Amino acid sequence: MNRSGSDALLDKLRRVIVANDFAGASIIVAFSGGPDSTALLHSLHSLKDELGLELHAAHLDHGLRPGASEADAEFARRFAASLEIPLTTGKADTHALREKRRLSVEDAARRVRYGFLSRLAVERGADCIALGHTLDDQAETVLMNVLRGAGLDGLSAMREVSSRDIEGSRATLFRPLLSVGRAEVLAHCAEYGLAPRLDESNLSTEFTRNRVRLDLMPSLEEYNPSVRSALARLAQSASLDVDFIRREVERAAVDVIETDSRGVSVRREPFRRLHPALGHHLLRRAVRLAKGDTNDLEFGHVSRMFGMMSGAAGRSVDLPCGLRFEVDYDRARIVRAGASDSPTQAMEGASFRVMVPGHTIGGGWKVTTRFVGND
Repeated sequence: MNRSGSDALLDKLRRVIVANDFAGASIIVAFSGGPDSTALLHSLHSLKDELGLELHAAHLDHGLRPGASEADAEFARRFAASLEIPLTTGKADTHALREKRRLSVEDAARRVRYGFLSRLAVERGADCIALGHTLDDQAETVLMNVLRGAGLDGLSAMREVSSRDIEGSRATLFRPLLSVGRAEVLAHCAEYGLAPRLDESNLSTEFTRNRVRLDLMPSLEEYNPSVRSALARLAQSASLDVDFIRREVERAAVDVIETDSRGVSVRREPFRRLHPALGHHLLRRAVRLAKGDTNDLEFGHVSRMFGMMSGAAGRSVDLPCGLRFEVDYDRARIVRAGASDSPTQAMEGASFRVMVPGHTIGGGWKVTTRFVGND
């Protein structure tokens, strides 16, 4: 696996690692055995001594491809051994999580994968988790988010470096190939004689991402041959705007968002004084506090919540993953549907103004009142 010539991927990877202060870092490398992760692990190994990297590969069998998954795991073991990089393998029941949480296969697979990687990072005391997402993945993600009706957060898509709470731990995610196109990945594999595994499910149009990759993106390239790079630039531009807005949201949240045993609440009076852009992002932050992430939260959800903040009390709307947004007189709450606290317990020591006639939600109760005539 000796280097035979100029390698643009290695040069880009070196710059990204140094720019993000990961020289000398301990890195968990997500390794599926496909072209992207194979090129990533091989490239990181090539830079290991130069940049003082400590690498540990991680391979997860999602339980989705009986037979092929065993061959994938064997390839991962042989390839990691050839580089003298330690490897941890795991197995998950993606279908069980999908049914339990009512998720798509893609979302369930992502959750079990990130859980596996996060646990390993904690166990190893790693500085970050390296993922093999490329510029093409970024472009596809932006396009998928646009189709779902996402807002500015959706346009910003993935970041080179980000962090998220996973199973109670804060994980740092590093995507060093985010400026590298898939063609460069394949060229790297060809140059070094690498023979990565090919996942046949990537050719199935059952999954939304595959339809975007195989059908929609080629059609868009007829209008703009560089549409992938254009979408990636859009994500980068949007992420700068989101960073600024998030700082402002952090300031506003001090006076607007509160948390208690029942969930997260948003105070209506100070919320009304916010610019609509801040208001929308603040509501997303409130959902993230209640749920841990904003997966499946669409722009339409946030817009409806925003409208309810200036409307009548007593209204509610269901949100993804069993959450409900309830509007009372002075605040709105994001609670889990069927919360364990009984309405009677929630009402103890509390008082509520009741709209007559109308609907009032408070303390887990929905009270409906109307005028009736005397007989």
